[in-house]
Amino acid sequence: MTRETISLETPIEKKKIVLNKWLSGRERRLVNAIVLNSQEFTIGEVQETKKFKGEIVNQMQDELIKAYVVSIDEKTDDLLNKILDFIDTDYDFVIAEINKLSAVKTELVK
Repeated sequence: MTRETISLETPIEKKKIVLNKWLSGRERRLVNAIVLNSQEFTIGEVQETKKFKGEIVNQMQDELIKAYVVSIDEKTDDLLNKILDFIDTDYDFVIAEINKLSAVKTELVK
């Protein structure tokens, strides 16, 4: 299946980034599983999550990067590590753009 994409340029290093415009159900489940697998649930009770490990946020961002980023400067290899190696301004730019596209953001970890 071919997905619609958007093209962006990072503000500092002018890297050309292509992002998918949406996630598949399978990709969404991988992101959701990070939070769900870190919690214990009791059937029939309404539960409020009061604690979670901060690493969950990084794990969710990693999965979102893997799912959304199609290419960097027309290259498709090792995209997660390339994004993680960006200077912080460009990294923050990419994460902000992914968050705009994603409905996940931090709602699952409130």
